[in-house]
Amino acid sequence: MSQGKDGREEEAGMEATERTGEELPERWSARAKTEIVLRLLKGEELGTVSRETQVPVHELERWRRIFLEGAANGSREGHRDGDQVGSPRTASRARASTQ
Repeated sequence: MSQGKDGREEEAGMEATERTGEELPERWSARAKTEIVLRLLKGEELGTVSRETQVPVHELERWRRIFLEGAANGSREGHRDGDQVGSPRTASRARASTQ
């Protein structure tokens, strides 16, 4: 099965697999991995998700760890680099750049 940019083919493959027992994709798109990790974060059992997706438990745990690390890094960077519009720091920068 070929991969689409947005993971639609993987999703279709997952749905078909659930119905017919076809083989799942060897490579998962970032979108498909995110959807699987979100299932875990919502409380679905790791073993159940592993069986349904045919992805080993250790790989799902790795995807979850990477996802959470990315979220934590994005959060830290957002506070450091992504000042919100209207914040005092952004306003002082704007004044300094126009003077």
